[in-house]
Amino acid sequence: MALADHDANDVTATLNDASNLLEEASADVQTERQSTRKRVMMSGCVDLMHSGHVACFAEASKLGDLYFCLGSDKNIELLKHKPMIPEQERLYMVKAIRYVHDVRISRGSGDLDWLTEVDDIKPDIFFVNEDGDRPAKREACQRLGIKYVVGKREPAEGLEARSSTDLKLSLAQKKNTSTEITQPEQRPQLIYFDGRGRADPIRFVLEAIGLEYDDVFLEDKADFQGRRAAGELDFNQVPMLRIAEGDLVQSRAIIAYLSHRYGLNGTPDTDPLTHYHMNEIYEGVLDFRNKHVGSVPFRLQVDSEQVVGEQLAAALEKWAPQIDRVLARAGPSPFLAGTSVTFVTLLLLLFFC
Repeated sequence: MALADHDANDVTATLNDASNLLEEASADVQTERQSTRKRVMMSGCVDLMHSGHVACFAEASKLGDLYFCLGSDKNIELLKHKPMIPEQERLYMVKAIRYVHDVRISRGSGDLDWLTEVDDIKPDIFFVNEDGDRPAKREACQRLGIKYVVGKREPAEGLEARSSTDLKLSLAQKKNTSTEITQPEQRPQLIYFDGRGRADPIRFVLEAIGLEYDDVFLEDKADFQGRRAAGELDFNQVPMLRIAEGDLVQSRAIIAYLSHRYGLNGTPDTDPLTHYHMNEIYEGVLDFRNKHVGSVPFRLQVDSEQVVGEQLAAALEKWAPQIDRVLARAGPSPFLAGTSVTFVTLLLLLFFC
């Protein structure tokens, strides 16, 4: 072998050795870096991804390697509604975000669905934004020895603040305003006594949907009995809403009809459980109103205004915590149930009017 060839082989071997050493060193540095960086855990649905999600990911990733636990389709439907975007598609999008070190679909259920992933991820920090801050999350992290960090909702420079709730609300409002209420040729008539009573919720809903109508007050008891005798009133009941399609009675049935017809009964993808919660709240509000508020005029004939007021305040004090639980279940959403204005939101507002 020539000397030149020998020298060339030595140089090549030396370069290869150096390259291997560099790779090993780089791997060691990377391993050391990963072992010293904190593990940051987040959870969420990301059912309608927007710039606010990306900004939140960026903020969380400043604290360490970000591990994101994505809510499953099944859990979203359990807690809220049928997801707008399937879990595999949401998983694909979150994986594409450079701030996210790893993402997986949570195997758990409920608000703390991410707990099933804690043993595997072993997070040092659990990160939430201001809207996602919940006492149950704080307590779970405290119990597990995980640092709990609440980040501020701040958009990226030059961008507007975004939230999934606001976007869904905006979409719902655009849908509602895109279809103007067509006033019927025959103006509806709401037949009832000259007072609030059981007709008031119906009036509130009619005003909310923008349907023009006329109040027709029964002149006296004889007028009411005359209509009953003439067979005008199904089940011999008022209020009655007279529309082109026919005469409607039973206040709850009337509100159900108006809600279905004019878009106050949720969106097409509203799940059955949300419909249940809407009617649960509706029944609770009307039960209290009918039992305690509706009887006030009669009680005033027996007791003083002060006594009746004290009785009503005591009843409200016992009932209010139940509404607090409903509001807590709704979370940051401006609605009691679903992602748009529904009849139950209106009726709760009416109750406090």
